Amino acid sequence: MPRVLVADDEANIRELARAVLERGGYSVVETATGPATLELLLREKVDMLLLDVMLPGLDGHSILLKMSANASLKNLPVIVVTALEFTQDMFSKFNQVKGFLSKPFTPQDLEQAARQVAPVSL
Repeated sequence: MPRVLVADDEANIRELARAVLERGGYSVVETATGPATLELLLREKVDMLLLDVMLPGLDGHSILLKMSANASLKNLPVIVVTALEFTQDMFSKFNQVKGFLSKPFTPQDLEQAARQVAPVSL
């Protein structure tokens, strides 16, 4: 079962993502700040990161820079979640970014993006 880290400071987004992903066969862990996200990534194995751009303490761009410099994290697939359309250009330069979701997203959008990045084998 693929394990997904949902990193978002909005509790309602984390709850929606958890419900959709768990229903789809994923195991989910959550963080609400940038430092907590990076700490969890360094401590625990996950198969995919659903990363909000605007996290308190350390933003999504800074997290991706740190991931790119870390051998164990530089290939971790990431789906970037943002309410800011223009940020896609800034994030598309990172090899690990495999998709984008614009807020607000539908459960179907999230499920489709997750299956493209980290398929669940049934």
